[in-house]
Amino acid sequence: MEPENQVPQIPQPNLRPPASSSGAWPSASAPQINLEPAPTLAPDQQAFINKWSFGAFIMSPIYFFASGLILEGLLVIFVPFYNIYLYFKGIFRGRRMSWAKGNWKDFETFKKRQKFLDRLGIIFLCLEFLLIGGIIVLVMVGTNASRKEAHQFLDEISAGKITAAYNETTSDFQKQTSLEDFKTMVAGDAVLKNQESVSFNHIATYDDGSADFSGTLTGKNGSKEPIELKLMYDSDGWKVQYLKLGDFNVEENSKNDRTVVTQKNGVTGFTEDQLSQMLMPEGSSTEEMVSQETAIQYIFKHPEEVNPFAYAELSNVLIKQGNMEQGAFWFYIFQSRTGAWVAEDPDESASPALKSSINEVLGTPINGWIASDVNAWHDLVAKAISYEKTFPFYSGKIDSVSDQQWQKDLLDYRQKYEDGFNSNFKEILADNGKSFLAQRKANGLYVGPWQNLGKPLLTEWK
Repeated sequence: MEPENQVPQIPQPNLRPPASSSGAWPSASAPQINLEPAPTLAPDQQAFINKWSFGAFIMSPIYFFASGLILEGLLVIFVPFYNIYLYFKGIFRGRRMSWAKGNWKDFETFKKRQKFLDRLGIIFLCLEFLLIGGIIVLVMVGTNASRKEAHQFLDEISAGKITAAYNETTSDFQKQTSLEDFKTMVAGDAVLKNQESVSFNHIATYDDGSADFSGTLTGKNGSKEPIELKLMYDSDGWKVQYLKLGDFNVEENSKNDRTVVTQKNGVTGFTEDQLSQMLMPEGSSTEEMVSQETAIQYIFKHPEEVNPFAYAELSNVLIKQGNMEQGAFWFYIFQSRTGAWVAEDPDESASPALKSSINEVLGTPINGWIASDVNAWHDLVAKAISYEKTFPFYSGKIDSVSDQQWQKDLLDYRQKYEDGFNSNFKEILADNGKSFLAQRKANGLYVGPWQNLGKPLLTEWK
């Protein structure tokens, strides 16, 4: 019998796991994890994954994707700056990154993929070289062919084969410029017509099948002239689309000021509005002064391409520069060429009023200066009248006048101006100008040889 106050013994549960080979709690559903360490790579395998990758060097995004590094491939495409870091990391650490990802069946599979990507990189590189080489060859072939055409065009002009040279131009050029106009242009440019050589210091070909040439023409007498050519390629080969000649240095002129905007008469490089703005700039910067000189030289070369009233602007600019003789010369050409405009313009507030204003503002100081020597005055006006007959009339006209009547008016008023000149000077020179000069002197005006002539008249004006 047990004592009454004795506490009964409660059996304690067995908390120890049953014996098992792993010492772990048995479970029907828990996976059996292999905690054995991965096999160590052999030295040659270690050396392989530590080598830089040629595939990553040539085709970085493709390398990342093909090596199982999808995130890195996306980052190298879409994340600026960071992609530079990834690019170099892929070259020098790409193989190690890919192997560490652990998505490979075995090392041999990994190795084959890396070698394949290196070979693919070599193929890509070869294709790039072939593409670049092909482009270079095409550019060289195109440049050589267009250069040959440019020289042929100029050689034909030099040899007097003007029609043959004209046939080397595009249909657009020929629509703008007739053969007769082209012949006139060539005849009026002594350097182009009598060229000894041409040197191109700038040649550029473009994807649209065009080529630009700029350089210097040298005449047989040693004179030089800038030249610009634009050629276009069509089914018949290279053709001249645009020709620009001038006495100014195009390298000194700003790009905006010499922008080609028209091909009027086949040779123009400026609109009339451009020339007017260039002649009368708002400021006096070096660039604006160069632009102004460009416009002056351009009108000297192509006077038929501006409205005759522009000769007054030219005269005004030349006088402001101190070139009184040249300014007076163009003022009298302005007088001769604007006669028909004033006579035929039905709007009295237009051409007639404009010429009257110009005569008052510009004519008064010119006549005050030039009349100090009546013989020299006569000779200069005679030269202006003679030179005015050498270049074509401006293509514009008064709208209300027919083409036929307009041509007649131009010739009639040219003759009328010359007749008036001869009549007036016949009276002035009747006594060798003594009476005229005496009256001038009595009015307190200077009498004697011209003062402050500035630059002399160009040879071709005389």
